[in-house]
Amino acid sequence: ATAMGTQCELNDWEKRTMGFVDFFKDFIKIVKEENLPLDFFSYHSYAQPEFTLIMQQFVERTLIANGLDNTEIHLNEWNTNPTLKDKGTLKACSNALAMMCTMQYTKMNVMCYYDGAISVNPYGGLFSPLTYEPFPVYYGFDYILGIGSTFCVYVVCFRCDGLVVHFRSVAVDVESDGRIVR
Repeated sequence: ATAMGTQCELNDWEKRTMGFVDFFKDFIKIVKEENLPLDFFSYHSYAQPEFTLIMQQFVERTLIANGLDNTEIHLNEWNTNPTLKDKGTLKACSNALAMMCTMQYTKMNVMCYYDGAISVNPYGGLFSPLTYEPFPVYYGFDYILGIGSTFCVYVVCFRCDGLVVHFRSVAVDVESDGRIVR
């Protein structure tokens, strides 16, 4: 695959998501044939920023080509390092921030990081399940969202006990029982 003129190697998750292209084309075809309203299109990505950018550019081009260029685009579930090996590392932090930097000049309207649960699952990338201390991704979001840049327009979603709570900033407190509170 190629993004921004650079050839990138696809990981296993990225290879499995190539079906996204066929699904999206068929979905847009039905929207057009049935003259259905489309307020937003939402997708997930557990790919690296370069591959997610390819997906994003494809979505934007397809929407524009079909007269749906006012449709919001939501990356409502993303994580660049959903592995136990990378959980809590500086690599996970740098990749998460790279995703935000990569998407800031696209037509992306909403990005929801998955997830902020304090658990041993590979997706919970914000807090240690052993100490409840923040991982580097948390501090990266806190820094980037706190500097008053264009990143402040993005909503970061945290999952806690099956509920999704929306914050404009990741400056949250963690109770001793693992609950995330403002």
